[in-house]
Amino acid sequence: MDTENIDSLKVIQLNCDKSKTSNLYVSQLQKDNKAHILCIQEPYCNFTKTNDNKMYYPLELEGLNCYFINSINERPMVAIYAIPDLTCTIIPNVYDAHCICIKVKTKTKSLYLSSIYSHPTDSSPVMHFEKLIRCISINKLDNLIICTDANAKSTLWGNRRTDRKGMDLESLLFNHYIDIINDLNSPPTFDNQRGGTSWIDLTCAGKSICHQVNDWKVLNTTTHSFHMAISFKIIIQISLPSQNINLRRTDWNEVNYLIQAHLENDGILNKIHDLEKSITSTQNIDLSSTIYQVYIKAFENISNQFTNLLSTAIKHSTPEPKVKKITKYAQRKQ
Repeated sequence: MDTENIDSLKVIQLNCDKSKTSNLYVSQLQKDNKAHILCIQEPYCNFTKTNDNKMYYPLELEGLNCYFINSINERPMVAIYAIPDLTCTIIPNVYDAHCICIKVKTKTKSLYLSSIYSHPTDSSPVMHFEKLIRCISINKLDNLIICTDANAKSTLWGNRRTDRKGMDLESLLFNHYIDIINDLNSPPTFDNQRGGTSWIDLTCAGKSICHQVNDWKVLNTTTHSFHMAISFKIIIQISLPSQNINLRRTDWNEVNYLIQAHLENDGILNKIHDLEKSITSTQNIDLSSTIYQVYIKAFENISNQFTNLLSTAIKHSTPEPKVKKITKYAQRKQ
Protein backbone atom coordinates (compact mmCIF):
# COMPACT_ATOMS: atom_id res chain seq x y z
CA MET A 1 0.00 0.00 0.00
CA ASP A 2 1.40 3.36 -1.05
CA THR A 3 0.84 5.96 1.68
CA GLU A 4 0.53 8.62 -1.02
CA ASN A 5 -2.82 7.06 -1.95
CA ILE A 6 -4.21 6.86 1.60
CA ASP A 7 -6.97 9.45 2.10
CA SER A 8 -7.71 8.45 5.69
CA LEU A 9 -6.12 6.44 8.48
CA LYS A 10 -8.22 4.00 10.47
CA VAL A 11 -7.21 3.60 14.11
CA ILE A 12 -8.32 1.04 16.71
CA GLN A 13 -7.63 1.57 20.40
CA LEU A 14 -8.02 -1.05 23.13
CA ASN A 15 -6.84 -1.89 26.62
CA CYS A 16 -5.90 -5.58 26.36
CA ASP A 17 -5.78 -6.15 30.14
CA LYS A 18 -2.37 -7.85 29.69
CA SER A 19 -4.24 -10.72 28.05
CA LYS A 20 -2.43 -12.68 25.35
CA THR A 21 -5.77 -13.78 23.89
CA SER A 22 -6.95 -10.17 23.68
CA ASN A 23 -3.67 -9.00 22.18
CA LEU A 24 -3.84 -11.70 19.50
CA TYR A 25 -7.50 -10.98 18.85
CA VAL A 26 -6.85 -7.29 18.22
CA SER A 27 -4.55 -8.40 15.40
CA GLN A 28 -7.54 -10.10 13.75
CA LEU A 29 -9.64 -7.03 14.50
CA GLN A 30 -7.07 -4.93 12.67
CA LYS A 31 -7.30 -7.14 9.60
CA ASP A 32 -11.11 -7.31 9.64
CA ASN A 33 -11.40 -3.51 9.89
CA LYS A 34 -8.44 -2.79 7.60
CA ALA A 35 -6.98 -0.57 10.32
CA HIS A 36 -3.68 1.17 9.76
CA ILE A 37 -2.79 1.75 13.43
CA LEU A 38 -3.48 0.06 16.78
CA CYS A 39 -3.15 2.06 20.00
CA ILE A 40 -2.87 -0.41 22.86
CA GLN A 41 -2.90 0.01 26.62
CA GLU A 42 -1.80 -2.84 28.92
CA PRO A 43 -0.44 -5.06 26.13
CA TYR A 44 0.54 -8.65 26.82
CA CYS A 45 4.33 -8.92 27.07
CA ASN A 46 6.91 -11.66 26.73
CA PHE A 47 10.22 -11.23 28.50
CA THR A 48 13.82 -12.34 28.52
CA LYS A 49 15.77 -12.72 31.76
CA THR A 50 19.46 -12.11 32.33
CA ASN A 51 20.61 -12.67 35.91
CA ASP A 52 18.02 -10.73 37.91
CA ASN A 53 17.05 -8.40 35.09
CA LYS A 54 13.99 -8.77 32.87
CA MET A 55 13.38 -7.12 29.52
CA TYR A 56 9.75 -7.01 28.40
CA TYR A 57 8.50 -7.04 24.80
CA PRO A 58 4.90 -6.68 23.54
CA LEU A 59 3.71 -9.45 21.25
CA GLU A 60 4.80 -9.30 17.65
CA LEU A 61 1.75 -9.07 15.41
CA GLU A 62 1.97 -10.28 11.83
CA GLY A 63 2.28 -7.52 9.26
CA LEU A 64 2.65 -4.73 11.83
CA ASN A 65 5.55 -2.74 13.26
CA CYS A 66 5.47 -2.29 17.03
CA TYR A 67 6.54 0.91 18.80
CA PHE A 68 7.17 0.69 22.55
CA ILE A 69 9.64 1.67 25.26
CA ASN A 70 11.90 -1.03 26.63
CA SER A 71 13.26 -0.58 30.15
CA ILE A 72 14.97 -3.04 32.47
CA ASN A 73 12.52 -4.65 34.92
CA GLU A 74 9.66 -2.38 33.84
CA ARG A 75 6.79 -3.68 31.78
CA PRO A 76 5.63 -1.36 28.98
CA MET A 77 2.02 -0.42 29.67
CA VAL A 78 1.42 1.04 26.21
CA ALA A 79 2.32 0.17 22.64
CA ILE A 80 1.43 1.35 19.15
CA TYR A 81 1.31 -0.95 16.13
CA ALA A 82 1.30 0.38 12.56
CA ILE A 83 1.36 -1.05 9.07
CA PRO A 84 4.90 -1.05 7.58
CA ASP A 85 3.90 1.29 4.75
CA LEU A 86 3.46 4.15 7.22
CA THR A 87 6.54 6.17 8.07
CA CYS A 88 6.50 6.35 11.87
CA THR A 89 9.08 7.43 14.42
CA ILE A 90 9.01 7.58 18.22
CA ILE A 91 9.11 11.13 19.60
CA PRO A 92 12.09 11.29 22.02
CA ASN A 93 12.09 12.75 25.53
CA VAL A 94 8.33 12.39 26.07
CA TYR A 95 7.98 8.67 26.69
CA ASP A 96 7.99 6.29 29.63
CA ALA A 97 6.34 2.96 30.44
CA HIS A 98 2.90 4.61 30.56
CA CYS A 99 3.12 7.00 27.60
CA ILE A 100 4.43 6.77 24.07
CA CYS A 101 4.05 9.17 21.16
CA ILE A 102 4.86 8.57 17.51
CA LYS A 103 5.09 10.86 14.52
CA VAL A 104 3.16 9.63 11.47
CA LYS A 105 4.20 11.18 8.17
CA THR A 106 1.35 11.62 5.68
CA LYS A 107 1.11 13.14 2.20
CA THR A 108 -0.11 16.49 3.54
CA LYS A 109 1.55 16.90 6.93
CA SER A 110 2.82 15.01 9.95
CA LEU A 111 0.44 14.04 12.74
CA TYR A 112 1.21 12.72 16.19
CA LEU A 113 -0.42 9.78 17.93
CA SER A 114 -0.03 8.89 21.59
CA SER A 115 -1.10 5.92 23.72
CA ILE A 116 -1.36 6.62 27.46
CA TYR A 117 -2.34 4.41 30.40
CA SER A 118 -3.17 5.48 33.94
CA HIS A 119 -3.52 2.76 36.59
CA PRO A 120 -6.64 2.87 38.81
CA THR A 121 -4.43 3.47 41.86
CA ASP A 122 -2.74 6.54 40.32
CA SER A 123 -3.59 9.72 42.18
CA SER A 124 -4.34 11.43 38.85
CA PRO A 125 -4.00 10.52 35.15
CA VAL A 126 -2.47 13.95 34.59
CA MET A 127 0.89 12.62 35.84
CA HIS A 128 1.22 10.59 32.61
CA PHE A 129 0.11 13.43 30.32
CA GLU A 130 2.23 16.26 31.71
CA LYS A 131 5.62 15.18 30.34
CA LEU A 132 4.18 14.71 26.85
CA ILE A 133 2.39 18.05 26.84
CA ARG A 134 5.27 19.91 28.46
CA CYS A 135 7.99 18.64 26.13
CA ILE A 136 6.48 18.77 22.65
CA SER A 137 6.06 21.93 20.62
CA ILE A 138 2.78 23.82 20.26
CA ASN A 139 2.50 22.74 16.61
CA LYS A 140 2.87 19.07 17.54
CA LEU A 141 0.40 19.46 20.39
CA ASP A 142 -2.17 20.99 18.04
CA ASN A 143 -1.76 17.99 15.71
CA LEU A 144 -1.75 15.36 18.47
CA ILE A 145 -4.30 12.57 18.93
CA ILE A 146 -4.33 10.79 22.29
CA CYS A 147 -5.79 7.33 22.90
CA THR A 148 -5.98 6.62 26.60
CA ASP A 149 -7.38 4.47 29.35
CA ALA A 150 -7.38 7.31 31.87
CA ASN A 151 -9.31 5.51 34.64
CA ALA A 152 -11.01 8.85 35.22
CA LYS A 153 -14.73 9.61 35.08
CA SER A 154 -16.39 12.70 33.63
CA THR A 155 -19.79 13.60 32.28
CA LEU A 156 -17.93 15.06 29.29
CA TRP A 157 -17.09 11.57 28.04
CA GLY A 158 -20.21 9.69 29.12
CA ASN A 159 -20.15 9.03 32.86
CA ARG A 160 -23.02 10.03 35.14
CA ARG A 161 -20.71 11.94 37.44
CA THR A 162 -17.28 13.54 37.40
CA ASP A 163 -14.71 12.37 39.94
CA ARG A 164 -11.60 14.23 41.06
CA LYS A 165 -9.41 12.48 38.48
CA GLY A 166 -11.89 13.49 35.80
CA MET A 167 -11.78 17.13 36.91
CA ASP A 168 -7.97 17.09 36.79
CA LEU A 169 -7.98 15.67 33.27
CA GLU A 170 -10.71 18.06 32.07
CA SER A 171 -8.66 21.02 33.26
CA LEU A 172 -5.48 19.77 31.58
CA LEU A 173 -7.17 19.12 28.25
CA PHE A 174 -9.07 22.42 28.11
CA ASN A 175 -6.05 24.47 29.15
CA HIS A 176 -4.16 23.10 26.14
CA TYR A 177 -7.07 23.26 23.66
CA ILE A 178 -7.36 19.48 23.37
CA ASP A 179 -10.83 18.33 22.31
CA ILE A 180 -12.66 15.22 23.51
CA ILE A 181 -13.76 13.07 20.58
CA ASN A 182 -15.91 10.52 22.46
CA ASP A 183 -19.60 10.21 21.56
CA LEU A 184 -21.69 10.80 24.69
CA ASN A 185 -24.29 8.33 23.38
CA SER A 186 -21.82 5.47 23.02
CA PRO A 187 -22.04 2.20 24.97
CA PRO A 188 -19.69 1.89 27.98
CA THR A 189 -16.03 1.42 27.12
CA PHE A 190 -15.47 -0.77 30.21
CA ASP A 191 -17.55 -3.68 31.52
CA ASN A 192 -16.25 -5.94 34.28
CA GLN A 193 -18.98 -8.53 33.53
CA ARG A 194 -20.28 -8.15 37.10
CA GLY A 195 -22.56 -5.19 36.46
CA GLY A 196 -19.85 -2.55 36.69
CA THR A 197 -19.70 -0.35 33.59
CA SER A 198 -18.05 2.98 32.92
CA TRP A 199 -16.58 5.27 30.29
CA ILE A 200 -12.87 5.49 31.13
CA ASP A 201 -11.34 5.04 27.67
CA LEU A 202 -11.23 8.23 25.65
CA THR A 203 -9.87 9.75 22.49
CA CYS A 204 -8.65 13.36 22.45
CA ALA A 205 -7.26 15.58 19.70
CA GLY A 206 -5.49 18.93 19.41
CA LYS A 207 -7.25 21.94 17.95
CA SER A 208 -5.66 21.71 14.48
CA ILE A 209 -6.52 18.06 13.89
CA CYS A 210 -9.70 17.43 15.91
CA HIS A 211 -11.92 18.22 12.90
CA GLN A 212 -10.09 15.51 10.93
CA VAL A 213 -11.09 12.80 13.41
CA ASN A 214 -14.50 11.28 12.66
CA ASP A 215 -16.54 8.08 12.63
CA TRP A 216 -15.63 7.51 16.30
CA LYS A 217 -17.43 4.48 17.73
CA VAL A 218 -17.28 1.70 20.28
CA LEU A 219 -17.14 -1.56 18.35
CA ASN A 220 -19.77 -4.18 19.15
CA THR A 221 -17.38 -7.12 19.24
CA THR A 222 -15.80 -9.48 21.76
CA THR A 223 -12.34 -8.33 22.82
CA HIS A 224 -11.43 -10.92 25.52
CA SER A 225 -10.82 -7.91 27.75
CA PHE A 226 -12.96 -5.92 30.18
CA HIS A 227 -12.54 -3.01 27.78
CA MET A 228 -14.29 -2.47 24.47
CA ALA A 229 -12.44 -1.66 21.26
CA ILE A 230 -12.82 1.86 19.85
CA SER A 231 -12.31 2.80 16.21
CA PHE A 232 -12.08 6.11 14.41
CA LYS A 233 -10.78 7.62 11.19
CA ILE A 234 -8.28 10.40 10.64
CA ILE A 235 -8.95 12.27 7.40
CA ILE A 236 -5.56 12.94 5.84
CA GLN A 237 -6.49 15.77 3.50
CA ILE A 238 -9.29 18.29 4.00
CA SER A 239 -9.84 21.04 1.47
CA LEU A 240 -12.71 22.94 -0.04
CA PRO A 241 -13.53 22.15 -3.68
CA SER A 242 -10.87 23.58 -5.98
CA GLN A 243 -11.70 26.36 -8.39
CA ASN A 244 -11.61 24.04 -11.42
CA ILE A 245 -14.75 22.24 -10.19
CA ASN A 246 -17.71 23.36 -12.26
CA LEU A 247 -20.54 23.62 -9.73
CA ARG A 248 -23.06 23.97 -12.59
CA ARG A 249 -22.38 20.30 -13.34
CA THR A 250 -22.76 19.20 -9.71
CA ASP A 251 -25.57 16.76 -8.95
CA TRP A 252 -27.09 18.58 -5.97
CA ASN A 253 -29.57 15.79 -5.29
CA GLU A 254 -26.63 13.47 -4.77
CA VAL A 255 -24.93 16.07 -2.57
CA ASN A 256 -28.07 16.25 -0.43
CA TYR A 257 -28.28 12.44 -0.22
CA LEU A 258 -24.62 12.09 0.81
CA ILE A 259 -24.89 14.81 3.45
CA GLN A 260 -28.06 13.33 4.96
CA ALA A 261 -26.50 9.85 5.09
CA HIS A 262 -23.21 10.96 6.63
CA LEU A 263 -24.75 13.39 9.12
CA GLU A 264 -26.22 10.34 10.85
CA ASN A 265 -23.48 7.79 10.15
CA ASP A 266 -20.64 10.06 11.30
CA GLY A 267 -22.50 10.98 14.49
CA ILE A 268 -22.74 14.70 13.63
CA LEU A 269 -26.50 14.81 14.24
CA ASN A 270 -26.06 13.20 17.66
CA LYS A 271 -23.41 15.76 18.55
CA ILE A 272 -25.74 18.61 17.52
CA HIS A 273 -28.62 17.19 19.58
CA ASP A 274 -26.36 16.60 22.61
CA LEU A 275 -25.04 20.15 22.40
CA GLU A 276 -28.56 21.56 22.09
CA LYS A 277 -29.72 19.63 25.18
CA SER A 278 -26.68 20.71 27.20
CA ILE A 279 -27.11 24.38 26.32
CA THR A 280 -30.85 24.26 27.00
CA SER A 281 -30.26 22.76 30.46
CA THR A 282 -27.58 25.33 31.37
CA GLN A 283 -28.51 28.85 32.39
CA ASN A 284 -26.43 31.96 33.09
CA ILE A 285 -23.19 30.56 31.67
CA ASP A 286 -20.05 32.27 32.95
CA LEU A 287 -17.92 33.08 29.88
CA SER A 288 -14.79 32.10 31.81
CA SER A 289 -16.19 28.75 32.95
CA THR A 290 -15.04 25.33 31.79
CA ILE A 291 -18.48 24.42 30.42
CA TYR A 292 -18.48 27.52 28.19
CA GLN A 293 -15.13 26.44 26.72
CA VAL A 294 -16.61 22.97 26.13
CA TYR A 295 -19.49 24.47 24.14
CA ILE A 296 -17.14 26.63 22.03
CA LYS A 297 -14.93 23.68 21.16
CA ALA A 298 -17.94 21.51 20.40
CA PHE A 299 -19.26 24.17 17.99
CA GLU A 300 -15.88 24.39 16.27
CA ASN A 301 -15.59 20.61 15.94
CA ILE A 302 -19.09 20.23 14.45
CA SER A 303 -18.51 23.15 12.08
CA ASN A 304 -15.24 21.69 10.81
CA GLN A 305 -16.75 18.24 10.38
CA PHE A 306 -19.66 19.65 8.36
CA THR A 307 -17.28 21.71 6.17
CA ASN A 308 -15.31 18.57 5.40
CA LEU A 309 -18.50 16.62 4.69
CA LEU A 310 -19.81 19.29 2.30
CA SER A 311 -16.48 19.44 0.46
CA THR A 312 -16.34 15.65 0.05
CA ALA A 313 -19.98 15.42 -1.08
CA ILE A 314 -19.48 18.11 -3.75
CA LYS A 315 -16.30 16.47 -4.99
CA HIS A 316 -18.02 13.07 -5.35
CA SER A 317 -21.09 14.59 -7.04
CA THR A 318 -19.29 16.66 -9.68
CA PRO A 319 -17.89 15.08 -12.87
CA GLU A 320 -14.20 15.48 -13.48
CA PRO A 321 -13.40 18.21 -16.03
CA LYS A 322 -12.65 16.85 -19.48
CA VAL A 323 -9.03 17.02 -20.56
CA LYS A 324 -8.61 18.38 -24.07
CA LYS A 325 -6.60 16.15 -26.36
CA ILE A 326 -3.69 17.75 -28.20
CA THR A 327 -3.89 17.02 -31.91
CA LYS A 328 -0.86 16.05 -33.97
CA TYR A 329 -1.09 19.42 -35.73
CA ALA A 330 -1.00 21.27 -32.41
CA GLN A 331 1.94 19.14 -31.23
CA ARG A 332 3.90 19.95 -34.39
CA LYS A 333 3.08 23.65 -33.94
CA GLN A 334 4.42 23.55 -30.38
